[in-house]
Amino acid sequence: MLEEVLGMVDGVDAEIVGEKVSMHESWTACLDFKHSRRVFPATDTCAQAPLDLIHTDICWPISPPAHDGSRYFVTLYDDATRLSVAQPIKNKDESFAVLTRTLKYLERQSGRKVRRIRSDNGGEFVSRKMEEWFADNGIAHELAPPYTPQMNGRAERLNRTLLEKLRTVLRASGMGKQLWNEALLAVNHARNRTAVDDLTCTPWQAFFGRRPDVSHLNVFGAKCIVLDTQAEKLDPQGKAGRIVGYGTRPHVYRVQLNEGIVVSTNVRVVSENGDPMQTTMGQVDCEDEDQDIPLDDEEASTESSIATVESGGVPAPSTPQDDSLGIVRNRVRGWQTETPSAFIKSTRSGRDIRMPTRYRADLCFLTQLVIDPDMLASKEAISARHRELETIKRFKTWEPTQVMEKREAEKIPGALFVRVKFVHALKNSELDGQAEWKARLVAQGCVLRDATGRNVKDELEFPYVAPASLLAVKSNLVLARALDHDAGIFDFEAAYLGARLTGPPIFLILPREAWDLDWATLNQPVVPCLKALYGLPASGSVYQVDAMRKMSARGWNAMETEMNTFYREINGHKLSLTLYVADGIVTGPRKEICDVLDELRSDFSITKPVCFINAATKEVPARFLGMNLFLENNKLMLENSTYAKLILARYVEYCFSTKPRKVTTPTVDTETIKKLIDEGAASGGETAPCTGWQGEAIGRLLWLARTSRPDISYAVHRLATFTDKRDEEADARLRRILAYLYYHVESVLCLEGNLRDGTPDLLLFTDSDCAGCLRTRKSTGGWCVFLLGRLVDWNTKRQGRAAASSTEAELVALHAGTTRGLLPCASIVRSFFGKQPSSSTFIDNEAARSAVKRGYSTALRHLERHDGARLAVLNEIYDDIDGSGLYFTPSASNIADILTKDVSTDIFRRARKVFKVGVGVRGNAGIRQPTPTQEAQFQVARFRITRFRIAQFPVGTMSIKGRVERTADARSKRDRGRGFWLKI
Repeated sequence: MLEEVLGMVDGVDAEIVGEKVSMHESWTACLDFKHSRRVFPATDTCAQAPLDLIHTDICWPISPPAHDGSRYFVTLYDDATRLSVAQPIKNKDESFAVLTRTLKYLERQSGRKVRRIRSDNGGEFVSRKMEEWFADNGIAHELAPPYTPQMNGRAERLNRTLLEKLRTVLRASGMGKQLWNEALLAVNHARNRTAVDDLTCTPWQAFFGRRPDVSHLNVFGAKCIVLDTQAEKLDPQGKAGRIVGYGTRPHVYRVQLNEGIVVSTNVRVVSENGDPMQTTMGQVDCEDEDQDIPLDDEEASTESSIATVESGGVPAPSTPQDDSLGIVRNRVRGWQTETPSAFIKSTRSGRDIRMPTRYRADLCFLTQLVIDPDMLASKEAISARHRELETIKRFKTWEPTQVMEKREAEKIPGALFVRVKFVHALKNSELDGQAEWKARLVAQGCVLRDATGRNVKDELEFPYVAPASLLAVKSNLVLARALDHDAGIFDFEAAYLGARLTGPPIFLILPREAWDLDWATLNQPVVPCLKALYGLPASGSVYQVDAMRKMSARGWNAMETEMNTFYREINGHKLSLTLYVADGIVTGPRKEICDVLDELRSDFSITKPVCFINAATKEVPARFLGMNLFLENNKLMLENSTYAKLILARYVEYCFSTKPRKVTTPTVDTETIKKLIDEGAASGGETAPCTGWQGEAIGRLLWLARTSRPDISYAVHRLATFTDKRDEEADARLRRILAYLYYHVESVLCLEGNLRDGTPDLLLFTDSDCAGCLRTRKSTGGWCVFLLGRLVDWNTKRQGRAAASSTEAELVALHAGTTRGLLPCASIVRSFFGKQPSSSTFIDNEAARSAVKRGYSTALRHLERHDGARLAVLNEIYDDIDGSGLYFTPSASNIADILTKDVSTDIFRRARKVFKVGVGVRGNAGIRQPTPTQEAQFQVARFRITRFRIAQFPVGTMSIKGRVERTADARSKRDRGRGFWLKI
């Protein structure tokens, strides 16, 4: 070879070159730099008998998730018969159950044992649990080396085949991508019954030994008519739908209807023109609902079994949700209620379109929205609409005689036009037997058009008026109980409708249900809106100004920082009144409360009975904003267990196939999170927005955590960050929170204040977790406020940008807690008592405390301008306000820790006790009360908190009542270690 090459050129001595080549025979540089993957030639060898070799794999995350939350699918492939099994799963943790369940079934049906199983090196296949199961059953597990998918080529090729079929049927049928899990089962069902390469029969026949019956096969998405078993005698007996799969018996189909997916054998396929059609495979359905389909017993049993295998080995647990069209359904007293998801049905191109933000429903529904056409046509819905129209006419929201055609109204200068529709809901749907139909005429306030049709909503300025905060509600209740006062809860009927609109004229485009009889002759009738209406941007401010005017006329004084909180002195007693739109709560002696309510009835419409807290019990509580208030052992308790039970009943079965494992904290440990992040990065890091029930679950949990459950505040906050990018970590966090709630559903908060020396005291704890988010490296800040020793407000929030140091993160958290918690609460107390309360703030960062006290720090020269402004504000607050103090506390005693990070079980339990979250066993609500001996100890006990440790509270303590007194000079480094005394 060398001589041939050298013979092609001149000037080269062959002998010299030969000697040099022989000297470098051991040179391996070429091998090092030219090495490549080896060639994997096709092999003709295969297993000789069923179950001798099974190939398995998990297909990567599919976006968007299926309507049931599935994001992956598991495949199993028999090497000898080419039989395949495909099962959608929500997360990789389900792969073990699917794999073992399917293998056991195949062994039972074939009478043979699985000898070998081949997979890649994925974590789900090499787990200890999986390897132990293989060893116990005598199965040899063959693993492909990393980065060598060719060694598991059969499974990889099956995934590709199924995905190609999946994309094809979804595109050809025009169905939404959220139905990919139904399409997967359908195409795999058909694949097992059609010819494949290297076999002279179908995979079904090769495995089961007989030819399959395919007379039931139909085109995916074929239009059909399904028998309506709930129809009345004179109603249509069928519903239009589309076939999306097959049941567990022959001639049983899965059909998509407007309500969801149903399973029925009374199905008739129709052609494009609506005529019944008979396929070339035979008659699709029987002619009469009472006619039975003749089945051979053995065939029926086998068909049912293999259909079950292709669905995952065992029938999936029934759920109250079939979200095939992005519709989430609830069962409330036999009714089906629906809420739209964040996605619109796929377009013709197959691309999903996200619903515009202004049309998306709120994630958290305190009342259950109803959009089902059958329900909207019911007598209850019609009656609710009539009641709403009668109320509107009584309040004279518009004058029917002023109706005109739209073209005439367009000539009025500055005229604005807004569409109005009825919104139906079931109020109190979480209460058994107490669901109430409500219909509201709501304006599409996000779209205000002028005479030219242009949306001018963003060009107009409407002041935003927030309702009273939950801090104000709880603080007023604590102060009322400290003074041995009662509280009355009332409801304004149609609150907005009593305020007259100001500004440019607004014309309503009403739905036909709201038309008068003589309007039918008009072309596009519109009517001027005279009063505030739900949905109009100006309604909130107009209603607030009107309410403040009426309250001021009655002698009420608005609070400095809360426009919807008022105070008044009657007969030497201080009364508070808090308004949350149409709901209100007034505190004071019972007689004065009744007098105030009589005055309010002259200005507002109060038709429902008033609930008094002193008369409320756990069995019959007083309800305010969905929260239950009642007295237990003569102490005021607040809990939201009814709402928590609604969350569990709705979402637990989506996340757990069996009873969830008991957990003691709602957070996932850091090591598990790191593992999930690494797995997500290895699989491409693909995410998808939370749709359907996942987004709704996050919204409901946020409301629950905000109202009465500080113990889940941090866990829910971290879960909410995944709303637009759901992945494995989000699923793990949601399952953990639901498992915790399952065993801690009856938790309560105690709001029984105790005013000892006449001076209210405030405690603020703040904390931050610097760079705690493993994905963004942003910090999480949290704070909690105690009034008279009772928790009245708390917050967890991820900071806007990554902090340069832990001191900077602590300052941001301290500023948030001071301005949003401590100062508003102090303003409430000052308005109520007329004097400044004593307050103490605790922080576990000495550098941050020192910087606030001095107003600057040499270690914080890197601060941004707005952070420097925060530091200056904090310095002014803690230097100028009398009775306020900023103290250092060790991290072990900072109870705000559970609002910012994953903590140990011991720390979590200790902080939960201080929060007054009493833990009750399921079905046995109530909190543990301290013994009389312990109560006596609390009055005299003193606990010294040093810089390094905090003395523990006695067993059974339920509060940290008292105020903090400094016993050493906080400004002196010499005395810094002496700490302070916590007097109980």
